[in-house]
Amino acid sequence: MTADYVAHLTKPDLLLDGDAALQQRLSEIDAAVLASYALPVRLERELLQFFENVRRPVAHSWAGWPALDNAPGLSLAEILDGSRDRFSGNWVRSVFGPLPEAEIEALRPYLR
Repeated sequence: MTADYVAHLTKPDLLLDGDAALQQRLSEIDAAVLASYALPVRLERELLQFFENVRRPVAHSWAGWPALDNAPGLSLAEILDGSRDRFSGNWVRSVFGPLPEAEIEALRPYLR
């Protein structure tokens, strides 16, 4: 991961979105380091908030970690791997469908 980051950083032909690609790779490195500590999400967020407005000594722009406020219960690694998108919307209905009528009738005597 770090080798990939350094390789992109040292490219002489950085494209216009080079900063965005470098920020993404740096966020992935941060997520891997944080995941290795296995902190509860609340503590991970406190740590990230502690460094949120601190100037990061990197050779490209740094805008912070993406979408932390939009996914309060997820770790940085989960946000970056797309878990936020999987858990948005009405995912419960797609996982748990309604019971078939025969099962409802079988359970009805126990629910009274």
